[in-house]
Amino acid sequence: MKIPLKNYMQYARNEKSSSTPLHNHLRSKHANDFSDALKRKLNEGNPENQPPLKQPTIEESLENSSYPPNSSQYVSITRSIAKMIALDCQPFSIVTDEGFKTLMQVAKPRYATWK
Repeated sequence: MKIPLKNYMQYARNEKSSSTPLHNHLRSKHANDFSDALKRKLNEGNPENQPPLKQPTIEESLENSSYPPNSSQYVSITRSIAKMIALDCQPFSIVTDEGFKTLMQVAKPRYATWK
């Protein structure tokens, strides 16, 4: 028996009732069909050759992420670096030096000055 996903989703969206009893019933009495229905819902809108979407972990989401160039954090850090260069009479090329890159990776790993 195939569970009509559309009917289940319409019932689940009803504001006056809770879908928890229905969800529990389907999961316990119709486990295979319910699992298939959930998989179909997850894959809705995804082409067949793509895996279903999954939420990244915190580590995955922070990995390789950087501040957008127009974000307040990026602008603030960039202005502070420019002020340091001006006050200390440093060459602009300081931002390409290994020491500066290492410092920025430790201090603010999400700020990418050398992209």
